Amino acid sequence: MVDALLDFSGAEAHRLAPDRRPSDLSGLTADVASMFRSTAERSGLRFDVDMPSEPVTATVDRAMWSTIVTNLLSNAVKYTERGGITVRLIAADGHAVLTVTDSGAGITAAEQPQVFDRFHRVSTDETADGAGIGLALVADLVHAHLGHIDLASTPGQGSTFTVTVPIDPVEPDIVAPLDHSSNASLGERTDAGDRPRALLVEDDADLRSYITRLLTKDGWHVNPVPDAETALAVLSDSTGPAMDLVLTDLMLPGYDGLRLVTELRRLDRTARLPLIVLTARGGAEAIALGMAAGADDYITKPFASQELLARLRANHALHQLREQAVEAADNRTAQIRGGLQSNRLIGTAIGILMTTHRLTTEQGFQLLVAASQHTNRKLRDLAAEVTSAGRLPFRPTLIDELLVGILATEQSPRSRRA
Repeated sequence: MVDALLDFSGAEAHRLAPDRRPSDLSGLTADVASMFRSTAERSGLRFDVDMPSEPVTATVDRAMWSTIVTNLLSNAVKYTERGGITVRLIAADGHAVLTVTDSGAGITAAEQPQVFDRFHRVSTDETADGAGIGLALVADLVHAHLGHIDLASTPGQGSTFTVTVPIDPVEPDIVAPLDHSSNASLGERTDAGDRPRALLVEDDADLRSYITRLLTKDGWHVNPVPDAETALAVLSDSTGPAMDLVLTDLMLPGYDGLRLVTELRRLDRTARLPLIVLTARGGAEAIALGMAAGADDYITKPFASQELLARLRANHALHQLREQAVEAADNRTAQIRGGLQSNRLIGTAIGILMTTHRLTTEQGFQLLVAASQHTNRKLRDLAAEVTSAGRLPFRPTLIDELLVGILATEQSPRSRRA
C-alpha cells in the first residue's frame, strides 16, 4: 500500500520515468502470475496463464510492468467468487498485448468510464479494502510506456482488462537477459562455496522456480523442495550441507508451513535457523500465528522481489551476528570451565602433597610449582598426574632436593625479616 501511494504520488507529480530495458515479458508476466496461483486455486477458481512459447521482448521498466500485472491480478482475485481467471500475453503488430480476464461480478456500463479515475471505487467495492488507486496507477504506468489500457465488462459475467504497449524491437544479440531480481546493482556470485544456503519449501512449481531463480541471482545457493516432509528430511540429515535459512510457504500439502516451523524449532540442528514464512494470508492475526510458531519473519504474497531479497539478507545477517555472539559466549564459558577444572586439579594435588610430606598449604603449592619449573611442565598437567598417581611422579631424591630448597627459602634472612 505504501509503495502504491509513492508510485501514485509520483504519477500525480508527472515524475514517472520508466527505466526501460529489453525484457522478456512472457517470462516476467508468468513469474508475477505464479504468486497468485495458490490463492486463486484455494478459493476454488480456475487460474490459467497462457504465455507464448517464444519470448516476447519489449523495452519496459520491469518493476513497473510487475506492478501493472500485480494490480490487475489482485483485483481479479479479489472480485471473482467463482469461475476462473485467465492471463494471456501475445505479440501483435509491433505491440505486446496483455489481457487479464475474470468471471467476477463485472462493472456496469455507466461506471466503466470512471474505473481508471483516481480514488474511484465501483459499487461492488464499497465494503472491500483499498483506496481506489490501483487501476488509476495501472493506467498511469501504462501511459508512461506510451501504451493504453482498455476494459470490456458485463455485469454478472466478468471483466477483461487489456494492456497494449509498443514492443520497440531490438536486435536479438543485444537483448539483456531478464533480471528477475529487478535490482541491477546485485552481482551474481559464482563461487558456490561463498554462497549462503537457503532451503525453499513451495508446492507451486512455477513460483518455486521463480523464487529459485530470484535467490540464485542474488547470490544464494537454493535447495528447492515441494513439501514440509521433504524439508524435514533434508534438514535432519547430518551428512548433508547445513542450511543458513529456510523460506517456506504457509499452505503446503501434508504438514503446513507453521507446523514445519514448530518442528524445526524443536531440532537442535535448526533451533536457531532463520525461518521465513511466505503466504497469501495477510493481516495481524496471521502474522501473530506465524511469529508464535517461531517464524523470524512473515512475507505476504504477492511480494516485491526487492523486498523479499532485502528481508532474507537482513535475517541472514542477524543470524550470523547471533551465531558469532553464541560462539563467543561458548568460548568464554569453556575458558571459565577450564579454569575451574584446573583449580580443582591443582587444589587436589596440593592436598595430596600436604598429606604425603606433612606440609602446609603454602608449602604444598610451592612444592608443586618447584616441580613444574624443574621439569618444565605445565602446572595443570603435573597436578593431573599427582591426582592420578597419588604422589609426585619423580624419584625420592629429587623430591627431597625440592623440599630442602623450599624450607631453605623459608628460613632465609629475608624470610625471617618478613
